[in-house]
Amino acid sequence: MNFFAVLLLLSDRARSTGRKNLERRISILCLALAAMAAAGCGSVVKPRISPIGFTTATGASAPALTSLAVNGQAYFVASVTHDNQFLGVSWTVACGSASPPSSNTIDTSCGILNPSQTASGPVPTYPTPGIVFVAGYTAPPTIPKGGTVTITAHATSLPSVSSSVTLTIVNAASTGELEPAPSD
Repeated sequence: MNFFAVLLLLSDRARSTGRKNLERRISILCLALAAMAAAGCGSVVKPRISPIGFTTATGASAPALTSLAVNGQAYFVASVTHDNQFLGVSWTVACGSASPPSSNTIDTSCGILNPSQTASGPVPTYPTPGIVFVAGYTAPPTIPKGGTVTITAHATSLPSVSSSVTLTIVNAASTGELEPAPSD
């Protein structure tokens, strides 16, 4: 029942109970609404997620990537604000330009994210043992259909809130890395 419905209900009762009771009920209602507003009960703030950041395995900032060699590794971090339940980030990967999968879908043909759940970053200077802030991604052993993968960070408390990056998966020779010489 919203505020205006309550006022209508009170005004209907005022006709039968008199003006004094109406004033008392409105005063009580105003006090209750003020208490709710002070306690934050009247507003709901949805979680928000930062753009995905590229890091090293230890969480130090790293330059952004646009491509990654097959079997290559990249590391990511994301922060969720208004994460009142401290649920952090759920990570997914999709091949090509497919829609991001739900936060509990695993398709290893697009590569592997480990772990698939992290605490909300940024990575603290002195991380607590057992709390992981960085998601590691290993590209698939072959170029996936479409040639790209999309890494998505979902706010675990509200999976529809997400941030994504797309990487082109290339052969190792395309990135300037040397391929092993064939043996005779």
